[in-house]
Amino acid sequence: MKTLFLLLFSILISLNSYAAEADSETLIAHGYVSSLPECEGGQDSYRTDCVGTYKWQNGWEYFGEFQNGMRHGVGIFNFKDPDAEYFGEIINDAFSGSGIRTYPDGAVWAGEFKNDQVNGLGVYVEDDFIEQGIYSDDNFQSFKKYLPKNASKKDTYSGSFLTNGWTCNPGYQKFKKYICLKSNSQTSTSHENTSIIPKNAKVSGSSWTCNPGFTKTGKTCMNTAELEKKKLDEQKRLEEQTRVEEAQAQAEKKELSSLSTQGSCPGGGEPIKTISADGSYFEYKCGEVEVLKVDDLYYPTGAPKIVSDYLSTTAVYGYKKREFKHRGIDIPGNNGWLILATADGIVIDIERDECSGLGVYIDHGKGFDGNKIIAIYTHLGKLLVGNGEQVNRGQPIASLGNTHLNNVFWCQGGVRHLHFEISPSIYDFYEHSKPALNPHLYWANGPYKITCFEKNKIFKEGTLTYPFSCQGNEKLIVGNWEKGIAAFETGDYATALREFKIIAELGDKTAQSYLGYMYNSGIGTNLNYKTAAKWYKLSAEQGEPTAQGNLARMYYSGNGVMQDFTYSYMWAHISNTVDLIDLLKVRMTSADISKSKKLARECIAKDFKGC
Repeated sequence: MKTLFLLLFSILISLNSYAAEADSETLIAHGYVSSLPECEGGQDSYRTDCVGTYKWQNGWEYFGEFQNGMRHGVGIFNFKDPDAEYFGEIINDAFSGSGIRTYPDGAVWAGEFKNDQVNGLGVYVEDDFIEQGIYSDDNFQSFKKYLPKNASKKDTYSGSFLTNGWTCNPGYQKFKKYICLKSNSQTSTSHENTSIIPKNAKVSGSSWTCNPGFTKTGKTCMNTAELEKKKLDEQKRLEEQTRVEEAQAQAEKKELSSLSTQGSCPGGGEPIKTISADGSYFEYKCGEVEVLKVDDLYYPTGAPKIVSDYLSTTAVYGYKKREFKHRGIDIPGNNGWLILATADGIVIDIERDECSGLGVYIDHGKGFDGNKIIAIYTHLGKLLVGNGEQVNRGQPIASLGNTHLNNVFWCQGGVRHLHFEISPSIYDFYEHSKPALNPHLYWANGPYKITCFEKNKIFKEGTLTYPFSCQGNEKLIVGNWEKGIAAFETGDYATALREFKIIAELGDKTAQSYLGYMYNSGIGTNLNYKTAAKWYKLSAEQGEPTAQGNLARMYYSGNGVMQDFTYSYMWAHISNTVDLIDLLKVRMTSADISKSKKLARECIAKDFKGC
């Protein structure tokens, strides 16, 4: 009987222990919840089968799973110099397995890690630059389309294949857009990839829920009563806006009606439509007095023309009717034309849509009439600003490219152009049931008078200027170069980096060489050898000797590229980098040097392209 009692007592203790362990949950990062309990004792104590923190004297910090006294499982590692992050699987104190490394400038390295570096299938993403394939110790080896470990391709998907063209296998879940990690009893498929539990919320499974009396709105919990009041206030505002717009429409209709009626001019007579002196717009005159007609635009000299206007039913290519009235304006331009911010603002979102292509949303604050103005600039070739970045009126934010070719993005209609649209809410774009704002009512010089941006000119707050320069793209580029070099020489490296990047994206070899130097030295930005090598190579292929010499040094050291003395000697020979040639002669055979010289001759013959 005593033996039976002890057996039952032992089973009960075991069940309680198991239940306590099963109830354990620790949110590590980005929505990953570990089923392991928190570690006990200080960071130097022996830890196993638990979740804890370890901090180094240099500021590095790890938070995640431990096993047998080592960092082992899933965790997040924060570096302080540079301020980067690794999140994913860790084996015996090393980054090994599926993981993702992110940097403050937005660069991402994701895929299969081993011994702290990318080894296997991976992808490197920085702005619009994407490199995917097989890596060895962070060095690119060969191209292969990226598919995360423990994932399968989708039959159909929208957007980019890199993030949307696959799904994690059963038992695994998607984290940080690029990787799959093994599920556990606490992690559900509805996790929200966030490591932050907001105020007035509590942990629930793999995610969190708001406390009673609070409502979930995005990544925060708002007081339900206050939220309802805001909704009611917004509804009243929209009703008032609709009333004002209807009144304006009636007034405009009445004005147009009066213009077409005999005797509408003072003293009698009908307004006469004549072309302006420079031939760029129409005037309506009663004798010598101009009369504004709302459906005729004033174009300043040099302003590129709109081909599909606001509320137009004709598509950008001119011969096809739209299914819905156009919500914005379409302005065609040449490859590389810079697109300017129409007012001060902040970048609130970047999209890469399978129909429209690359686009950026900017919150330009309130218009002069009190309406919120959020703009989308889309069908872009290159993006020159990042999410969360503050922009100034007239600042280049993007450029046109060749994304219209081959009908890859069918919403562009096979015509290179900018689509510019404004709306009071980011959620109203592409919603044809919700009217967009008319951009022609907000030009700084007055309604329907397109206004060009002019440096050092003060514009009225709440107004817009044209998203293209009226002075020509070349003058704009020269201005960026002069501003960049002046900033570099005075030590304002952040400004220099921004200005150089604008014209480097457009192919300026000198600016590309400067960017390579800045990333290679960590001046004005975080040290990033891979990005430095990218800019040096782009400049070197255009014959810039300084970039060719610096690229040779990178091949010599193996920073940012795979170490290769043959290519190092080739670029050193082309650029006559004598000190490096002397170093390489000691480390290379005569046959290897002959091979490098032959490659150099071939490279020169190809005008440095594809070397």
